[in-house]
Amino acid sequence: MRQLFVIGLGLCALLFSNSVYSEEASAAQQRFQSSYQAYLTARQTPTTPTDELQQVAREAWLAGQDYFGENDINTATLLMNYLLSLAPETLQQEQYQQLTAQMITVFRSAYGEDAYEVVAPLLIGVRSVAGKDSAATKGYVQEAETILNQYVNEQPERVIGMRVLFATELLNHGLSEKSRWQKLYQLSAERLGDTHLHTLTAAYNIASHDEADNNHTSAMSTLRRIVNLPESDAPEMLKLRIAAHTSLARIHSKRKEDKEAALHAQSVSRLSVNLGEAKHEPTVIYRTSPSYPTEELQNDKGGAVLLRFAVNEDGGVSDIEVVEQTSEYFGIAAKEALALWRYAPGFVNGEFVRADGLKVQLDFSIEKQSGKRPIFF
Repeated sequence: MRQLFVIGLGLCALLFSNSVYSEEASAAQQRFQSSYQAYLTARQTPTTPTDELQQVAREAWLAGQDYFGENDINTATLLMNYLLSLAPETLQQEQYQQLTAQMITVFRSAYGEDAYEVVAPLLIGVRSVAGKDSAATKGYVQEAETILNQYVNEQPERVIGMRVLFATELLNHGLSEKSRWQKLYQLSAERLGDTHLHTLTAAYNIASHDEADNNHTSAMSTLRRIVNLPESDAPEMLKLRIAAHTSLARIHSKRKEDKEAALHAQSVSRLSVNLGEAKHEPTVIYRTSPSYPTEELQNDKGGAVLLRFAVNEDGGVSDIEVVEQTSEYFGIAAKEALALWRYAPGFVNGEFVRADGLKVQLDFSIEKQSGKRPIFF
């Protein structure tokens, strides 16, 4: 969401220029100037804790409300910055849904219902209702698409970038559609080229849908095209390549193609360091659930197994030991499952390193109602 913060700040800078910096500042104006500057400082400091950023954004909005008025576009812009600082689960609370709707109304009134400036608030609208109100979600998305269609010829990169953000927001709420990404891919490839970040992002998400549908051949073809592109130091391109290597490692692991899975798992570690990590700690890429032991099907209390293991230089798991177990049958099933897991291995000073003494707990539970299957957590 960083891009939208920039949009919000740009609007603030433009709109405040004629009203904030008068020679005879009122007390309300001074309070606003002070709180807004505190927000800018916090926003521009990467180490600012999230709760602190939320607090100063809220104070700037409230001070702006006192100075400009509740329904002023400046106040709405400050409110947008505050809403952007909130976690999605917070934004979906009723009070923030109402504030979001209020903000969108002010933007429509100030700029016109078909103005590009309304798109960013609509994206926050989607975030506030997606997964809770399908009609409102659909309405916000359709309104944004109608606006964006007007600008696609004159600002294709900007418009397609916003479309990607909307599609990603829907994806984050489990509302992603393969057809939406396919249309985005076609539009981006036509307007921006096959190797543009927006095009490749759409391609990656199409591959993710293919993977979920077990269409591994199609998914791997698309993902290989991404990872085989010339390497780039651009952070967003690096993140996309890491995601593609992760998906390939997971697919090859599912297919029990250990050599290929290891190569992609190692690429994840190496590229993560290129992204700025001092070193890469082992991170799980693929995990599989253990089978619930038939010997324990009459045990309605379930069970748990604590395991100690090592992650090898290729990301494979070895030297698995049971530390604690509620029964040996759970222990056997847990060990068999863990042996199939794949990690992005440790990577330090340009070398892949083995990690020993790692631990994980696998929990088993069973629902004994008719038709229910054992559950693994």
